[in-house]
Amino acid sequence: MSALVDPRIEALDKLKSEWSEFRKNPDLLLYSGYFKIVSPLTVDQEGVIHENQVEEGSFMPPMIVPYRPNIGQKYLGLTRKKCQEYGIPVNIEVLKGRRVGATLDTQTRHLSKILTNSGVMQATVAQRDPTAKRLRDTVYNIHKNSYPINVAVPLDIENASELTFRAFDQPFEMGSSGFFFTTASAAGIEKVRGMGAIFIHMSEVD
Repeated sequence: MSALVDPRIEALDKLKSEWSEFRKNPDLLLYSGYFKIVSPLTVDQEGVIHENQVEEGSFMPPMIVPYRPNIGQKYLGLTRKKCQEYGIPVNIEVLKGRRVGATLDTQTRHLSKILTNSGVMQATVAQRDPTAKRLRDTVYNIHKNSYPINVAVPLDIENASELTFRAFDQPFEMGSSGFFFTTASAAGIEKVRGMGAIFIHMSEVD
């Protein structure tokens, strides 16, 4: 009689076997299905799909689904990659970016680089505090829902303006990488200058 295998341990072992490749190419992690997002849709007990909202006083919990980039998100990533390959400075401006998932793609793409490397920081600069908080919560929820990544590379610092990650166990060792969230105020921009950010995501900034 064969022993039962804990699927959570099995998932962590699988991630360990793939991690060296994710370090070489973080885009592989981005497209791997390990990252989980909160879907705007939910399914009721009859299997009918609805928008995630309160109906008749009851709240249907949202679906947690693997992140699968859509065609617009894939082209956005491909544009960045080709510019970098040919040594062209990358400065992409997307109008109505949230409608095509550009904001989610940018945060998730940077998360894949941050979790697989040490010393990688991203500054998210928003026009107003509510937008900065929403972008911070997006990253937090992706990491929280993405087992076994959230166990392999756990949060180190978690507050309203900062999310950093640190891992001590092989093969996931890393540290001093994360996100900083602020607004496009004089004080906020000064903080970004002082941190030496590698990536900057400007969201809804005039």
